[in-house]
Amino acid sequence: MLYTNKWSEYWRCILTRLTPPSERERRSNPPNYGHRRSVFLPVLGLMAFAVPAFSQPDATPPSIATFALDPASVTPTNARMTVTFSEAVTGVDQTDFAINGTPNTTATITGVTAGATAASYHVNFTYSGTAGSLQMAIKTSGTGIADTAGNPFVGHGIAATVAYQ
Repeated sequence: MLYTNKWSEYWRCILTRLTPPSERERRSNPPNYGHRRSVFLPVLGLMAFAVPAFSQPDATPPSIATFALDPASVTPTNARMTVTFSEAVTGVDQTDFAINGTPNTTATITGVTAGATAASYHVNFTYSGTAGSLQMAIKTSGTGIADTAGNPFVGHGIAATVAYQ
């Protein structure tokens, strides 16, 4: 068959080259070993030299995205704050938070539960008093909170204040 396009002839030769078996192939393979040799090595060679896409390691520590009262959780003696971090974190527990009340109020943190995502947590607390405000803060160090890459959380004095009557 005569080809006028040299590229098509070149690829035809590479992909369907007929060659007799080598002496080594004849000795190591059964007698009916095929003579057609599929030459995919050039293609694989190109793939082997492809540059893989590497991403930079995560070096950014997590931060607080939102810290606010969950209005749906408020009862006369209980409520919860929702804390959302900038990314998924682990190690969040009750000892990471502190709560203060004005002279007419008292409050106690009762627990921390996971929120809808790995970046969201609910800090439950009880409170009592006639009227006033409560302030909840996350500690600035020693919390054990870290993102999935192991970058520790640094609090920077983030707090949320709630007034009640």
